[in-house]
Amino acid sequence: MIDIWVCFKAAPDFDQALPEDWNGFSLDTDLGYCGTPLSCFDEAALETALRLKEGFLLDNKKDQANQANQANQKDQANQIKINALILAPSLAPAIVRALYAAGFDEVIRLDCKVELNPLETAKRLSNFLESRNAHAILCGAQAGYGDSGLVPYMLANALGIEMAANAASVCWPEIGKGGNERLSFLVKADGGEISQLDAPCLISIKNSPLALRQSTLKAQLGAGKKKALIESVLPYEERRTFLFCQEKSERKAQRVDCKGIQSEIQAEKLLDLVEEALLTKDAAVGKKAETSRAGTAVLLLGPDPGMDQALARVWGLAEGCEKAEIWAQCDMDEALLLQWPEGVETVRLVDDLSQISLNPEMDFLVADGSVAATKAAVAFAMRNEWQIESGVLETKSVDFEAKSEAYESWDLKSKSQSSGEKFAVSRACSSYVKLQTPLKPKHVLVASPQARKAAVAETSKPNIVNMRRGDKKPSEIAINTKPSPEVLLVGGAGLGSAKAFESLKKLAELMGGDVGLTRAAAMAGYGSMELVIGQSGRSASPKACVVFGSSGASAFMSGIEGAGTVIAVNISPEAAVFDKADYGFEADAPSLVQTLIKAVSRRSA
Repeated sequence: MIDIWVCFKAAPDFDQALPEDWNGFSLDTDLGYCGTPLSCFDEAALETALRLKEGFLLDNKKDQANQANQANQKDQANQIKINALILAPSLAPAIVRALYAAGFDEVIRLDCKVELNPLETAKRLSNFLESRNAHAILCGAQAGYGDSGLVPYMLANALGIEMAANAASVCWPEIGKGGNERLSFLVKADGGEISQLDAPCLISIKNSPLALRQSTLKAQLGAGKKKALIESVLPYEERRTFLFCQEKSERKAQRVDCKGIQSEIQAEKLLDLVEEALLTKDAAVGKKAETSRAGTAVLLLGPDPGMDQALARVWGLAEGCEKAEIWAQCDMDEALLLQWPEGVETVRLVDDLSQISLNPEMDFLVADGSVAATKAAVAFAMRNEWQIESGVLETKSVDFEAKSEAYESWDLKSKSQSSGEKFAVSRACSSYVKLQTPLKPKHVLVASPQARKAAVAETSKPNIVNMRRGDKKPSEIAINTKPSPEVLLVGGAGLGSAKAFESLKKLAELMGGDVGLTRAAAMAGYGSMELVIGQSGRSASPKACVVFGSSGASAFMSGIEGAGTVIAVNISPEAAVFDKADYGFEADAPSLVQTLIKAVSRRSA
């Protein structure tokens, strides 16, 4: 029997929360009316398990068809079992019914009365799973209220099993399905790299094109009476101290009057706004740290492309520390190409960031968010009992006494924290911000891809210590010399077709810009998943970003928050994207794209 478990989470849809609930939000606020949809990451993980089961059964049927004696073969359906596991106070019956109808053998809810932080979540999941003989554990990339992504790393660490992160797809290798070979899985990462993991293993699913299948009516009726099994977990009474608020958009939200105006004039107005944005300074680099922060920071840089950008992110979080030391998974040639900011005293080059050890002088550990750095940071935090925050956007001082409108909806119980303390600001639930516990010594921070970048104004020549063991194959790190595009055109589901997206690519080429897609547009087949912008894809910081036909979902908008000017085009006057953009055009997106192509061609001529 092969046992596959999928750990998933159903969190409230905060985009549907009413303003009055935000004004007095706490963990006890009843948001039942918002619904608890599955995240796109969890849907992909659940669908991946179903496809693994189907692939296993199909291949074994083919194997058995060639065997003379089939009488002693076990029932095919009993050779593989897939289970859905959730840690939550409740689970909507509709989700339970959908999972059973889709083909899951068991749906189990670990009964938990309060929202847990990632570490406590991982502990309870590992306590349950360690006796289940799981061959594979699949997880979505999110956990709870926070878009932390820490639970898969912590769960693999607690169980002591191999892990693959940022997986886009999982399948069976050619061997290991029905014979005596060791059971294993082929994992394709978000960037296209393929690896093979032996069971038991944990696989975290991120930017995958899969979504949970829609079951037939017959299957739904058959699953109607099935209920989730409920298991008790270790008690947990302590509430995590964090502040939770709805992030206020700083965009201008100005509507461009398009009533009765010809599309040619609309196009000219839009192009004028783009040209105006291109004259502004680059908005991708954040301001210098507000106040200095005492302490020593150790920074981790993993072997991912764009090491200079990663350095800018981690330095943005550590800027203000008295001194810093860097551990980088790269070779000497790559290290010499980088500009190291003033304050960095030592750079240690290593083959594996897990070599990081506890330094008595270290107060903070800051990881760049790459898989290698995050694995090392999680292992370090769990081994040394340090607090860890991930998806961190910036570190800042907060003046509670100012009672700024942006912070009115914080959990009132948490306002007793002293004013002026440093906080790690991290993303939670798409476009919302969670200000977690004050930064104290023994804190690990994992940077978000959208973290504030610190400009390296003054450079130093640190002591570079090469700790690599002999000749290794060339590192995968590449110094990122390609800047973020100055103009980015993003197509949403409102474009209507893949043909319209091809026109958008032509427009981008004429404007000397780049293109992207919302997840909804990519799932509709308009283009590759590699073009997805937002929470489930990449982020971008162009000087001008024009969004065509997107509703403005928070998960998408988080990927372009670093843009200098955001211009939205949508035919619906009620589209939420208008409130999150600087300028809005109420127009038919595919038609305006065609008009813009002609307008740009005229200007070029």
